[in-house]
Amino acid sequence: MEVNAGKREESINASSTIDLKPDTELGEFRVVRFIAKGSYGAVYEARNSHGDAFALKIEDRNAKTRNLKMEIVVLRELQKLNSPYFCKLFLVASCKSKSINLMVFSLLNKTLTDIRQSLPNRKFPISCALSISEECLSAIQLLHGVGYLHRDIKPTNFCAALQSRQIVLIDFGMCRKFLDSSGNLRHPRWHTQFRGTLRFASVGVHEDRESCRRDDLESWFYVVVEMIVGTLPWFTMEDNAAIYMCKKKARTAGLNEFLSGCPKELLHIIMYIDSIAYYDTPDYPVIRSLLREASSKERNNSQDWDSIDNALK
Repeated sequence: MEVNAGKREESINASSTIDLKPDTELGEFRVVRFIAKGSYGAVYEARNSHGDAFALKIEDRNAKTRNLKMEIVVLRELQKLNSPYFCKLFLVASCKSKSINLMVFSLLNKTLTDIRQSLPNRKFPISCALSISEECLSAIQLLHGVGYLHRDIKPTNFCAALQSRQIVLIDFGMCRKFLDSSGNLRHPRWHTQFRGTLRFASVGVHEDRESCRRDDLESWFYVVVEMIVGTLPWFTMEDNAAIYMCKKKARTAGLNEFLSGCPKELLHIIMYIDSIAYYDTPDYPVIRSLLREASSKERNNSQDWDSIDNALK
């Protein structure tokens, strides 16, 4: 299917409820199976008349919170990079009979969470985790490079590509443009509402402060630690305040527990991330060099990657 990414916008017809069933037809696409559902919509696998597989994301047009528009705006901007770290956007459409908006994009493999839960001890081999972490960092850096914050960095928003181990960053519905029309950094708002996922949200987000690039990187760091350790100290907590205090403690008395089993370079990484101010441009190469320094000390065993490949099957 050759379509210019994001250029095709249609109004299509369908004949079932918003909960799409297998074989539901949406224009030239036929729903194959349900993949995932979140607070802002649902994702399905769909195929066109040639049998090509795609991901189909739908959103209720009558929902109070609609994020698909922002996701499409960001994906269209990212298409210009032609980067393997992001999905290709094939179609943007609306279905009046079902009162939904939808987009069709690249079908992906499992998320980092799915992969980790399939691995022995539910954690990644350190060498693999560090390599994957660098890819995740590169995706975030590119997103920041086009002027957007993700604001919901977490392992379920990183997927492997279908035919490779390539990491792809997804789900841009909560993104925020941090540059104004002149390319200058927007001034922070005095107070903001919580955005993100409790387990991976930054300390600043817990404090209702305006998000900046540091916050995406802090969330990324929590993803890295979870991949290596298999958990986070606040994993079983559900209370916002308790999780916030645990994250604060992880910088002081709880530091050893937080980074237990992690390369010492990760301590330097979180110290650097915590030092980034709102108006600072993060030094991504510094973080990347620390990841590589840690990786150079790890035994790179091909069997470790075999376990990843098996988890992707």
